[in-house]
Amino acid sequence: MRPGGRFYFIEHVAASEESTRRRVQRFIKPAWRPLADGCRPDQCTGALIEQAGFAEVQIDRFPSGSVLNPIRPHVAGVARR
Repeated sequence: MRPGGRFYFIEHVAASEESTRRRVQRFIKPAWRPLADGCRPDQCTGALIEQAGFAEVQIDRFPSGSVLNPIRPHVAGVARR
């Protein structure tokens, strides 16, 4: 990415560390990965983007889908190089 370039993203991320949903995400991970093309339901993608060395990162966290959906919450945002 060239300097000043922007990376726009929307991604599901791991639930709060001590939540029931996070435990479910960890439980389903072994079956979920091969069924969902390597997807990791318990990955902290927002934190990884923040740690990637961008000059600026703006992230909004939001729920999406059914409350029973294990692949929830989501993040959306933009990171600038």
